[in-house]
This record gives sequence, structure tokens and C-alpha cells, in this order.
Amino acid sequence: MKEISDLPAEIFAMVVNELVSDVGVAAAWKLRGVSRLFASEIEHNIFAKQPDSIVYDLAPQVMALLPNKINKMVTYLAEKLGLQGKEKDRCLESLCRSVTGCIQPRYPNRVLKFEEWSRNISLNQLLTPRDKLSGAAAIGSVELVKQFIKQVGMDGGSPLFSSIIGSAIYAGQSEILTTIAENKLATTSSGPVQANINTFKRSNGKRMHNDLQHLLRHAMEKDHLDTVRALLLLQEKHLSKMNWRDFHDLLTCAVQTMNYRMVEHMMSLSIPGRVLSKVDMRSFRAACSLPDIRIFNALMSKDNGGIDVHLPRLTWTPLNCAIRLGTLEMVQAVLDAGADVDQVGTQVQGFGQPRAITRPIQWAIRRRDEDMIRLLIAKGAASVGLRFALIKSPSTSW
Repeated sequence: MKEISDLPAEIFAMVVNELVSDVGVAAAWKLRGVSRLFASEIEHNIFAKQPDSIVYDLAPQVMALLPNKINKMVTYLAEKLGLQGKEKDRCLESLCRSVTGCIQPRYPNRVLKFEEWSRNISLNQLLTPRDKLSGAAAIGSVELVKQFIKQVGMDGGSPLFSSIIGSAIYAGQSEILTTIAENKLATTSSGPVQANINTFKRSNGKRMHNDLQHLLRHAMEKDHLDTVRALLLLQEKHLSKMNWRDFHDLLTCAVQTMNYRMVEHMMSLSIPGRVLSKVDMRSFRAACSLPDIRIFNALMSKDNGGIDVHLPRLTWTPLNCAIRLGTLEMVQAVLDAGADVDQVGTQVQGFGQPRAITRPIQWAIRRRDEDMIRLLIAKGAASVGLRFALIKSPSTSW
């Protein structure tokens, strides 16, 4: 055994590895008492190569003491072989590489690194493929993203909907998002791993979906249309289809950005499961309050599933909404779309209180907009209570 200990570090590690393989774990464990050097090599050889053995329970202690034991091993070899200066450093580096190779099966992202400034070694954490992909996305390198995305699999975490996409969005790198969406993740078809991937998607799909919705809203608030397009493409390829609740939230957010191109892009999306209007009243109310008529027209577009002006609602019917918040041009557009000029809405007064009937003409009178009143009368609005309401009007032309 003493002659074996005098061998160079690489050969010594190889000899111990072969010995453990030949005699087995139990017999090799009994040989630890030969020397401290041999015991050290036996310990983390068995730990690395035999994860099912009892030594696995000692993993934290072995890993914590590993750098110190290797330093002692190098000191011992230096004394026996007469190594000095650079030769000792090369021996230490060689031993670090050898031990790193032994622990790679169990800890693939750990490395024993020789620190020249301290003349010592430390057990450091290596960058994972996911970390590298996140860094490539942050600096906007399309080539590096294509290179690292092949190494990232869905079974090791949520690589798409966390730091990677966040890094690209906050850096304004829409090209990176498009590249990630168009490239497939590295996966495997083997049974256990594929089952693990499917389990991961089922258990973490909702969290990834929520992360993506948050990032979409952030991109809309920053008015990054290209980023929004890339994220929607990403969702279509890597997650299930967008549901209607999420679509309405994002449509309202798009309206609030006051960017008509953002609204037009959202309206152009195909959302399954609904054959009527894509637009809810929350988005429509927000559009009526904005000065840009193009946003309003995007929500009215029948070609893209614009708002249905015929469906009965509460107080906020589309026509009432346009009269109360919008302009004369908006009211004209709703009427031209076929809205009933006398469509009745109900205004909830309070719990247990009767509901007041509200007609479009009544909202126009309350607003005291004579142009809207004339338009509604021209369209055939009923004149119930109109004379009494107009007496209060400040206009003498009536």
C-alpha cells in the first residue's frame, strides 16, 4: 500500500477506483485503516461511484472535509516525491481534476478549483446550462442562446418562465424570446426521465403560466410590441392555449398602454372556445375613456371578433358606455354596428333596493350633450320623459 501511495495523483486515483470495483464496497471500506491518504481516496470514491451504499448517508460530512483531505494528500505526496513550487501546484491541479471527475456523477455542477492567490483549493459551484442560457439572453447573444438551449431540459426546473425570459425582457431583447420560442428544449424519450418531465409540467404548469402573464403585462407597460409577440408565440408553443380570463386581463392592459398597435395585435389572436365577442366591458370602458379613436375601432372590428353590441348587460351596455364615457363619434360607431337605440340597462341601487331602468337617451340627457341627444332622436329613440328633461337644459335652441 505504501508503494501505491507513492504513485502520482492520477494513477493513485485510478488504482483506488479499480480496487473498489474489484473487491466491492464492503471490502474496500475495511481497507480504510491502511493510511489516511488511502482512507480519504476510498471514501469519496465509494461515495461518488456507489450512491446506494451506506456512505451516501455520510455525504455532507465527506463533501465538507473533501478540500482539506485533498490538501493533506497533496502535502503527503509532495513530501514523498520531493515536489516543490510549480510541480506541487500541478500535482494539486491534477488531483482536483481527478476528484472532480469522481464526484461528477452525483454532483454534476460542483468542481474542485485550485486558487492560486491562497495556494489552496475550494469546492465551488459551476454555472449550469440554465445559468448560461440566462446570461446569454441578458446580453442578447442569439448564437449563444441557440447553443445553450440544446442543453436545457424541462426536467431540471422551469428554464423558460423565470430568470431566462425575465433577463431578455428587462434587457429589451425580443429577438432572444423569438429564438427561444422557435427552438425546442433538450428532452429525452427515455421512460423514467420522460415521466419526470410530464410530472413537472403538471405540477408547475400553473406557476409557469402565471409567470408568463406577469411578464406579458410588464412588456405591454413598457410598450414593447415585438416582445409581446415573442412571448405569445412562446406561450403557444410551450404552454396550453390562453384562456379567456387571461386574454381579457391582457386586452385591458393593452388598452391601458394607449398603443393601438398593441390592441390590434391582441384582437388578431385566435382564442379557442368562444364564437362571439372577444371583448369584455372592462376593456371597452377603458377604450371609451381614451382620446385615441383607433383603439376604440380596434375593439369594434367585427373581422377580429369585436364587441357584440346586441347582448344585454347591466348598466354598462356598449351604447350606454359610449354615451357616458365616449365621444359622439364613438356613439355613432356603436349605432352603426346595429345597437338598439332603446336598449334598456338596469342600474343596481343597492342591496334590497329597486333597480332603475336606464335608457341611452336618459344617459345622454344626464350628460347634457345635445349632439348625442339629436343623434339618438334621429335614430328613433323613444321620447319618454324627454320634454321634462330638456326643460332643464341650458340650451335655448331646444
